[in-house]
Amino acid sequence: MLRKIVVKSCMVTKVTCFKKDDTVYSALDRLIEYKFSGAPVVNEKNELLGMFSESDCLRAILKMTYHEEEADLLVGDFMHEKVDTVHEEMGLVDVASLFIKEGRRRLPVVNDEGILVGQVSRRDVLIAVRKFHESPVE
Repeated sequence: MLRKIVVKSCMVTKVTCFKKDDTVYSALDRLIEYKFSGAPVVNEKNELLGMFSESDCLRAILKMTYHEEEADLLVGDFMHEKVDTVHEEMGLVDVASLFIKEGRRRLPVVNDEGILVGQVSRRDVLIAVRKFHESPVE
């Protein structure tokens, strides 16, 4: 039954992440290189601290331009600390509802300890639903 499929069965486990002390320019380079619109910010224990996005890069660049600075601004100074997450045991139906309600394209996945264990996207959910539909009924 579709309601029994959980996030950890379809999430991506290799997630590009930033650290708070990464420079904005190094983060910008990685966003461009990997064609991401944003990525999680974690500490050395892989605990989720926030998200850093293209919009955050733009805010940093505008600040530098306004103050006519060329300082090495840090990801931690511009990241969003309030982050919507999903638990690895959350059902896909609930995740799909969250995607629709909140308008998100992807969400970080955490375990009981708040450790980042993956990321799930709308596409991951759609692929899981398609595979479920194609699998033989037992």
